[in-house]
Amino acid sequence: MDALIHGMEDFGGSLCPDFRNPFRYVPSEAVKFAARLVIAHIESSGSLRRAFSEGKMLGVLTVSDPDGNCGFLAAFSGNVCGAQDGYFVPPIFDTNDPAGHFRQEEKRISLINYEIAALESSPEFVQSKAGLSRLVEEHRAEIERFASVCADRKKERDLRRLSGITAEEEASLIRESQFLKAEMRRMKEAFALSEKEFQHGLLRHEAEVAGLKRKRQKMSEDLQEWLFRQYVVYNALGERMSIHDIFREKGLVPPAGTGECAAPKLLQYAYAHGLTPLSMGEFWYGKSPSDEIRKSGNFYPSCSGKCGPLLGFMTKGLEIVGERQAGLDRVRIIYSDPWLIAAWKPSGMPSVPGKDGKVPLEEILCSYVRSEGIAERVFAIHRLDMDTKGVIVFALDADTQKKMQALFASRSVRKTYIAKLRHNPSDLRHSKGECGKISLPLAADFEDRPRQKVDFGCGKAAETEYEILDITDGEMTVLFRPLTGRTHQLRVHSAHPQGLGAPIAGDMLYGGTSGHGAADWQVGYMPCGDDGGLQLEAVSLEFVHPHTRKPLLLNNTGK
Repeated sequence: MDALIHGMEDFGGSLCPDFRNPFRYVPSEAVKFAARLVIAHIESSGSLRRAFSEGKMLGVLTVSDPDGNCGFLAAFSGNVCGAQDGYFVPPIFDTNDPAGHFRQEEKRISLINYEIAALESSPEFVQSKAGLSRLVEEHRAEIERFASVCADRKKERDLRRLSGITAEEEASLIRESQFLKAEMRRMKEAFALSEKEFQHGLLRHEAEVAGLKRKRQKMSEDLQEWLFRQYVVYNALGERMSIHDIFREKGLVPPAGTGECAAPKLLQYAYAHGLTPLSMGEFWYGKSPSDEIRKSGNFYPSCSGKCGPLLGFMTKGLEIVGERQAGLDRVRIIYSDPWLIAAWKPSGMPSVPGKDGKVPLEEILCSYVRSEGIAERVFAIHRLDMDTKGVIVFALDADTQKKMQALFASRSVRKTYIAKLRHNPSDLRHSKGECGKISLPLAADFEDRPRQKVDFGCGKAAETEYEILDITDGEMTVLFRPLTGRTHQLRVHSAHPQGLGAPIAGDMLYGGTSGHGAADWQVGYMPCGDDGGLQLEAVSLEFVHPHTRKPLLLNNTGK
């Protein structure tokens, strides 16, 4: 076999094709086993352990060669000094050749940086900027002083008018006021002219700096485009296309770093060496980042910003294990009156129409109310994540929709969820019966939608009350009452280290589909509940009915 294909002799399962959606998957047993071997390899090497200690996304791909031999490939995202030790697959395009076009252009761009720095730090430029700053400050102080004189003279004129004056004296006061205003105007114009003359010496420097910055930007953009034209990738159909063209077909520009993630590296190496991809997964190793939810040993989906269009092309021709479409028969109507209809939504079904083409609950309920003669359609009031199951309510007319949305916006709806969280028993910092409130502001991760991240600078306020109902070995049952309704709020507040530090079981976005014990690095997945999906259920909604004005409790029992 190829030297980079690592054996899995001790794996007791089957290495059959089991390729899953890289943006939404539970890792296969073969992928988890391969990940354990990669982690063991890193842990056995001091240099690799140090290279990856700050945190890195890694990936594994199980493959078979033309002779039917099976094994796995390993890769890491980005570049790590000293990590390319013959164990991991190489980059799709090597940018490290010092004599190559990429490095030579980088040197030219760096020289422009030095030119800009030299201009901005030249004594003439620095002194001119400092001189202008002093002049502006002197002018400001002089204007403030004269404005104070004008204010004092106005007070004097007002006092004289109160004591009684002649028409001639009034005319004199008016002339004085007009003169002072004109003097202020002349002063400002003179100051502006002198500042403009002083600025003239700076314009040449600033224009030269601006020109160099434009040149640098153009060179950087050209180099980035050149680079993405060199990244020519393959798919299982034998097609080849550059990253530049893959994104251009969708009207997009590739973000910086596209093609350097683990997944495309793995697939590219497999295709280029006549290997058949069987199953794949990506996991985090090392220190957790401060702004994202990444825990060492946990599997996470591929990033959508860089890898969405790219993997869409590279997985063409692969037989991808389909996600189960929630059956329409699994929807249960739990409440209905002339204004509202509530249902229990299964995991895996979107609440409202989306881009994935799945049949949403809204469409199902529209068909139901029409067939039953209840109404012509339903109106969305709130949403549950596609992976979240539980109680959701819709309006039967626009007026009720507006009233109900106002109740949600004013936090007048009491929402209760039950979740099962995965935790590391050796690192447990919570206890049964514990209650509290999590306040972590959330913002969209624009490069990796639909993931959210904690952002204390720009995030929107998000608050969740919680109570730990039970704790067993590796699992916590938690009652949540969200006080706000941010996207993925409970999922992030569960998984984030400053929240409960334990992802919801079955959460494919935030590390709930895999975990490890700190001692044995057992990357694995233990499904909870009835379907092995996201173990988060909206169990009830409580509010005052907007029409009857009576308290209403909607829950799974229909009572």
